[in-house]
Amino acid sequence: NPPATTDFPHYRLITTQYNRTLQDAHNEDEHDGTFVHCNTVSAGCQLFYNVVERYRGQSSLGQHPHGFRINFPASKKLQSELGFPVTKLNVMSQHIDRQALGYQFFREAFSGALVAQLTQFVRLETNPLSHGGVQDFAYMNVEKEDADFLSSQGGNITPLRFPGVCTVSLATCTTTADCGALGGTCFDRTAGNLYKGVLSADLQYLGTDENSYRGRYEKETNETEDIFTDVMALTFALDPDTTSDANFESAVNAVVDENEWARFFAIQMLLVNQEGGIYRDTGDDYLLYFEPSGSPLGPNTKILQRDTDSVFGGFGTFVQETIWRTNIQTPQRFLRNNAYAGRFVGAICDLLNTDFTPAVMNPRIDALPPAIADAAQKDRFKQWVVDRIAYVNGEITRTTTLTGVPASPYTSASPTLSLSGQLNQCGTYRVLLN
Repeated sequence: NPPATTDFPHYRLITTQYNRTLQDAHNEDEHDGTFVHCNTVSAGCQLFYNVVERYRGQSSLGQHPHGFRINFPASKKLQSELGFPVTKLNVMSQHIDRQALGYQFFREAFSGALVAQLTQFVRLETNPLSHGGVQDFAYMNVEKEDADFLSSQGGNITPLRFPGVCTVSLATCTTTADCGALGGTCFDRTAGNLYKGVLSADLQYLGTDENSYRGRYEKETNETEDIFTDVMALTFALDPDTTSDANFESAVNAVVDENEWARFFAIQMLLVNQEGGIYRDTGDDYLLYFEPSGSPLGPNTKILQRDTDSVFGGFGTFVQETIWRTNIQTPQRFLRNNAYAGRFVGAICDLLNTDFTPAVMNPRIDALPPAIADAAQKDRFKQWVVDRIAYVNGEITRTTTLTGVPASPYTSASPTLSLSGQLNQCGTYRVLLN
């Protein structure tokens, strides 16, 4: 039968009744199936046999309709509406209006400086109907994070997410010839380790036994290289049991992209992402990317977003929370350390002046298709943005004050001065007194 609706690309997943019944266990077991892709422009449909499908989302397996992961044979990739062929399809079902706004915010914040997934609205039918499913339901297709993601889908996404760098000048390059008279070679940055944090990946140092990390940090690239020394080095630097406060800044700067980390957490806190994640209460729903060994940038570890169904005030709610909500010890230490707290709040201040304003957010909200968010829901989003701006501004000190400064010239015999005051939190992370 032709698709009932033609507003979005149409997918149909077909399995046997036996396999569908097995999936009533609500787990992530894999099953064989057939996939049908219908193009709403050409009105043509394409069959894919021998796909492998499963429910996705460890923390959302009991929610309906289910999200799905669908893997295609490498010999027959799906020509995705995202603009490139894929072998792995992630279709998410929960609060896709928030998913769309959240992923877009990560992609466009800070003039597109962060690495984030591409997304596309689709419709999915399952035959037989999945447990708790709804036929012709609107889903969010989210780009899978893997080696193709790191390579910008073979160059189909520009600007490149991880462009090559010259080993001497650190200028971006495509080939060694681009490095010019300064010499060096063009270093490929796309072959590093990408990990998915799962539930208890709380960035605490767990010693040198790789078994302690294997179930918490799932490898999305280089899976056959079963080595976790980069995660060990990162957690060693972050954990207060292994790195003292005096050495914390230098240790962290040696292994992470500290400004990118501050921006990642700034967005999470500004958008009140109530998904259980590294920015709140669990070591879940994030990615780590380490530059390949030998990179002239060092490990330069980046932290990336996963899943945004609970942004803009929660999972179906519109609540307000403090920007200091992070409870997990290691990220909390990073965010409250004098070297990084100002950068974290400074990133929030930047967003309040640029991306997170009604002038920017209202058009994005209005652009949500009617099938995804009706007029009343869009009004709720817009009002929450206004309320959030006021709430966060109420938490931020934007002036610097200093009391106890003596008159000049200083004539007292005492060599000690008692000074006090308050710092402008928007970006201040170091103060020098002359």
